[in-house]
Amino acid sequence: NGESVSQALQRIVQTLQGSQHANDHWYYNCSPSATDDLSTTQFGAAGLGSAASIIPGAGDAAFPRLIAYLDGNETSAGGAHNGGHAYRTGRVASHQQTATGLWLYRMAGVQPTDARVQRSMTWLNTNYDYLNNTQGDAWRGWAYFYYMWASSKAYEAMEHDPQRGMLFSADIGADRHRNPAADGLLTCSRRTDENEQRTRGVGGFVGIHHILHH
Repeated sequence: NGESVSQALQRIVQTLQGSQHANDHWYYNCSPSATDDLSTTQFGAAGLGSAASIIPGAGDAAFPRLIAYLDGNETSAGGAHNGGHAYRTGRVASHQQTATGLWLYRMAGVQPTDARVQRSMTWLNTNYDYLNNTQGDAWRGWAYFYYMWASSKAYEAMEHDPQRGMLFSADIGADRHRNPAADGLLTCSRRTDENEQRTRGVGGFVGIHHILHH
């Protein structure tokens, strides 16, 4: 129809901006449903975050609202510590959704030392288990690789020099001293910087070594 790539991207950004619900989340098919969905919300936010590299400010209006949504989604239900996040607000916390909430906080500009981020890190560390997805809704058994993917993104966003009293990616599971080889898992080495840049994609599936090497 003669539309340029930049015009198509601008239209997509406008669609994502306009489909963020009044309660600050996104839902399936960009519908204005009042039912929140943290899984879908991460993809709406990721789209705006990625587009911002070409369309400056694409997420500027959405991200403060996203932070407000995450604040309301935090729960102490289902898990051993406050700071968990749930598939839908009011449900139990899960590994994959807590990691998703953590990653979204960081993408929206919340600092790694912020109390909300540290609570999510504490939840993930307290409930740490790379062999099983033990916390969450009844369908958690189907979400193991979702947990791996979401955790990979979250821990990548928390690679900072440790500060006294703070949790960072290198601290997750450190007190368990698990041995992936003994657990029957294949370990993977970190990609080179060049390969990471080439394979990062939206949301960036990198950093899974943090999960397998602790």
